[in-house]
Amino acid sequence: MSYNVDPKWLEEEVYVTAQDPVTLRFGGIDYEINGKPTMLKRGVAYHWQQQGHDVQTSDVPQSEIEARIVSNPLEENDRGEAFPGLKKRGRPAKGA
Repeated sequence: MSYNVDPKWLEEEVYVTAQDPVTLRFGGIDYEINGKPTMLKRGVAYHWQQQGHDVQTSDVPQSEIEARIVSNPLEENDRGEAFPGLKKRGRPAKGA
C-alpha cells in the first residue's frame, strides 16, 4: 500500500492507543493496543487508521499530559480566594 505523505512523517515515533482493546498485526507481529500507550512508528498507526481501525496517536502519552496540568488555586476557590489568609481585610469603622 502506498501513501501520499512525507516518509519522514511516517518514521516518527508516536504513542498509539485505542479506546477498546484490540490486537492488530503489522509486519508479522501482533500488537496489543488498548488504553495504555504503545510506542510505534507513525506509519504503522497510519496504516491501521486507513484500514478503518479506531486507533489514536499522540506525540506525548495522555498520562504525561495529565501530570503536566498545573492546578490553579484561583479556579478551585472561586477566583481570588486562593489564599484566604492573605485576603485584605476591611478597616474597622471609626468609633467602634
